[in-house]
Amino acid sequence: AWSMVSDTMLRRKTAPRLVNIGSAKIYNMAIDTVERRTRLEPADRNLVNEQWPVGGFITPFGVSKLAAEQYVHNYSLAYGLDACTVRPGCFSGCGALAVELQNWVPMLVRAVVRGETFKVFGFGGKQVRDLLHADDLARLVLAAIDHPVPWRGEAFNACGGVGRDISILEAVAIVEELTGKRGELRFEAERLADWKWFIGDNSAAELTLGWKPTISVGEIVQELCDEAI
Repeated sequence: AWSMVSDTMLRRKTAPRLVNIGSAKIYNMAIDTVERRTRLEPADRNLVNEQWPVGGFITPFGVSKLAAEQYVHNYSLAYGLDACTVRPGCFSGCGALAVELQNWVPMLVRAVVRGETFKVFGFGGKQVRDLLHADDLARLVLAAIDHPVPWRGEAFNACGGVGRDISILEAVAIVEELTGKRGELRFEAERLADWKWFIGDNSAAELTLGWKPTISVGEIVQELCDEAI
């Protein structure tokens, strides 16, 4: 997916343009939730758009992304740099690297397929994320690079959105159904700054760039299952 971005950058003959890859981890997700059978839901049901409050108690990773985005935004306004920021949420796909601190989906798939134990940190496995395929993220970056009007520090969510949201418990059920394997979960204490729920609003990117995700949660998980087997 990222080779497409490189090719487009090489073909570009106009003034330099910067597309900063930020993160949705800058958002303050200290929200009230309602517990359902397999997931948590926000009490107010709002999606997270670009005007959502940022900062608060976020991870060091989130702090670094917020600082970088603010730097790009201010530099663009002060010096006319043609730049914008893309804020990915939880994205994945074939070959995705994952660690215990983030990007839990590939780790969960591998654990279930290989009969290993997957550690769940807090919330009973009902924490929710929306999933985005890396190819869809690359398409958004390409659209931002090719946009005909200069950027002035704008920011766009790049998230799975409604219909591509899933909890850990729901993800386990999908992997078990696809593979016939049975996963084992080990429930651990909640970690500092972990989110209970996140579904991003992509309306700004859709309106400005004509972009929306195309690859479903089922396709993402199937791809990861095929790779893990």
